[in-house]
Amino acid sequence: MKAARGPGSPVLAHFAFPVRVAARSGDTAVETPEFLGLNGSDTLYLELELAGSLVGRCSDPRGLGRTRSGTPRSLAESATPFLGLASGLSAGAMHFHIVTLFPEFFASPLSATMLGKGRERGAIGFSIYDVRDFTHDRHRVADDTPYGGGQGMVMKVEPLTEAIEATGEGADRPRRILLSPRGRAFDVELAEELAAGGDLALVCGRYEGVDERVRSVVDDEISVGDYILSGGEPAVLVVIDAVARLVPGVLGCSQSAVEESFADGLLEFPQYTRPAEFRGDAVPKILLSGDHARIAEWRRRESLRRTLEWRPELLETADLTERDHRWLMQLAGSDEDPE
Repeated sequence: MKAARGPGSPVLAHFAFPVRVAARSGDTAVETPEFLGLNGSDTLYLELELAGSLVGRCSDPRGLGRTRSGTPRSLAESATPFLGLASGLSAGAMHFHIVTLFPEFFASPLSATMLGKGRERGAIGFSIYDVRDFTHDRHRVADDTPYGGGQGMVMKVEPLTEAIEATGEGADRPRRILLSPRGRAFDVELAEELAAGGDLALVCGRYEGVDERVRSVVDDEISVGDYILSGGEPAVLVVIDAVARLVPGVLGCSQSAVEESFADGLLEFPQYTRPAEFRGDAVPKILLSGDHARIAEWRRRESLRRTLEWRPELLETADLTERDHRWLMQLAGSDEDPE
């Protein structure tokens, strides 16, 4: 959501998401997807929708998240009600704070599928912080050319630091993480660590990166892989998806988080559903037998087989039993006695 003063007294607002608006000076609701003009004395009531789901409400008598001087308010005062998806959190819920130049990037992913259902259950919540709301110039500039020359732009230290600090301060503040190529490699162990560690503030870099001084206000840096992305937003979604599914109450079936690939250090076993035969390719008979002990044994062997074939390096750190080692020798065609 952006706000600015027009040539006259009205406040002109542009919304990145569908919004229902009512000017309380008249009690007449005005539906608008984009622009609204109000007198500065009017009280503005907003209901924010993402993908048809109401996620936030705010009454703002001063005009769209700006103080009378025109400077942005803090997130606690204004921006969070517009962009926050954290209402109705249950006890023990996990709150993700996202610091970004592009709040609209997250509209659909955070309100759909597992993440949307987890939010509806009160197990997780999201607040989105637009870095431009923490700039101090009329053009809301959040990046600048690098000292010493070079290509591209660098995210400025002042607005990014203030946005990060707005996610919370003190002993109860969220763990602040910058998505960065030089960070710790993100894997299932790190996802489990983050899921058990409380609220997170995830910072999205852009352009040529962030001013180096920003790193003094974050607690950790994470990399999702050795490849190039246009910004930190896709990486943040990877982290949120992997971590949120480990939070109790997010998945409909808690066992799903245990049985997926990498949960025990191995690739997952093959999955099948109806029909039992398709174009001559039949489901393995063991899965139709109803013998759950034999099915579990078959799945374990197939998990080992897949890992040996596709990702053998995972076996070096996987938690394997003596039976697993015997099966692996058999699968590898070892001449040693598997018994």
